[in-house]
Amino acid sequence: MRVSFLLISMYVATLNSFAQETFISIKGKLLDSKSNQPIPYASVYIKGSSMGTTTNDDGIFLFHIPSVIQNDTLIISVIGYDYFKSVASAMTNKENLVELKQSSTILNEVVVNAKRELTGKDIVKKAVASIPSNYPMKPFMIEGFFRDLSKGK
Repeated sequence: MRVSFLLISMYVATLNSFAQETFISIKGKLLDSKSNQPIPYASVYIKGSSMGTTTNDDGIFLFHIPSVIQNDTLIISVIGYDYFKSVASAMTNKENLVELKQSSTILNEVVVNAKRELTGKDIVKKAVASIPSNYPMKPFMIEGFFRDLSKGK
């Protein structure tokens, strides 16, 4: 009897510790520093983790992270701009306005050589032959993941 009571108490304590995990919210708007235009679809994430989100069409983001990682580094990046880096906790409890400067990267030249010459007709034949593998004709399901935070009243 005593052992089962002890096990039940430990189980309830464990559940309570998981249920009390708190989150912090980081919200903001991402703008081009030169034109003041919103930057859509930029990546907003915690460095070294798989947690992240993106900005919407208006450059706005809302990101909920567990409070245990509030001292980790938040990074905002998008192609064609310098990235922004900050401690996540420094961006909580306020509306953040983040301005990114445009940047360019010069890439090395790439040369592509074909083993044989393809005509337009050959390319179209290959494209038509690949339709069944590129566009399935049978119904299928795709698994996805969506994360949201709801606070009870």
